[in-house]
Amino acid sequence: MAIRWYSALETGIEEIDGQHRQLFEQIDRLLESAKSGAGQVACLRILDFLGGYVVEHFATEERYMERYGYPKKAEHKQQHAELVEYYRKMRAG
Repeated sequence: MAIRWYSALETGIEEIDGQHRQLFEQIDRLLESAKSGAGQVACLRILDFLGGYVVEHFATEERYMERYGYPKKAEHKQQHAELVEYYRKMRAG
C-alpha cells in the first residue's frame, strides 16, 4: 500500500505543500518498512520523526490560519490537538 502526494492536494502555500509532501513521503516509508518486515526499530524511528514533524507542521498551519483569518481555525486547531494526543497515547503503548 503506497500513499502518494498529488497536485489536487496542494493548498497553493509552498511551505505547507512542502511539509505535506514530506509527511506523505515519511508515511509511505513507514508503510513500506512495515510491509517489508524492516523491523520494529526502523518503524519506531519513522514514527518518532513523524511525531515531532507533525507538531512543527501544525504550528506552521496554525500561523497561516491566523494570518489569513481562516474561518474554521478553532475547529482545525482542535483536530490538531486530538491527533497529537492520539499519537502520544499510541506511543505510550
